[in-house]
Amino acid sequence: MRSKDDHKREAILEAAVQVANDEGLANVSMSKIARTAGVSPATLYTYFEGKDDLLRAAFLQAKRSMLERCCQGIDGSSVSTAREIESAVRSFCKNTLGYLRESTSEFLFVEQAVASPLVDDSVAQRSQDWERPAVELFERGSALGVLRDAPPALLIGFCMYPIEQVYKETLHASSLLAPVDYELVFDMCWNAIRR
Repeated sequence: MRSKDDHKREAILEAAVQVANDEGLANVSMSKIARTAGVSPATLYTYFEGKDDLLRAAFLQAKRSMLERCCQGIDGSSVSTAREIESAVRSFCKNTLGYLRESTSEFLFVEQAVASPLVDDSVAQRSQDWERPAVELFERGSALGVLRDAPPALLIGFCMYPIEQVYKETLHASSLLAPVDYELVFDMCWNAIRR
């Protein structure tokens, strides 16, 4: 049996993201991933059981990276005032934009994967630990009466999705939004979820 190399595994996961973004998730094949990663197709099976296993691993790695970046510096259990909650929510929004700018390719892959049968409930559940800092922040904000009384996932969505959609729109040369005042976008997100 061949030994595994972490750098090679990483190159394979990056190649899977690239192929999915270039050709669409439905058109990904093990041979295309292997060619892009610069390895033989047989090498892929040293690391992954098959295409779905490989794409799920790429999704989980990208999702973890996204959530860790969005939650960077956020400790929902330590906020206790309206000002602290607003500051933490705005940091979450800014972190989201930072992730999108730094990892556009990864984000576009996550979006494709989430909209596909690849990400079922068991795969989605594996990311719950990475979401915990954000969930705690939004739960605490609701409990303290600063944020609307709504499930944390809904409050998080009203912060992340507008930023993601505006950012995606600006990627098009014909965008009517460019240039975007993201502070205005953050204000709109905040106003949507505050009480």
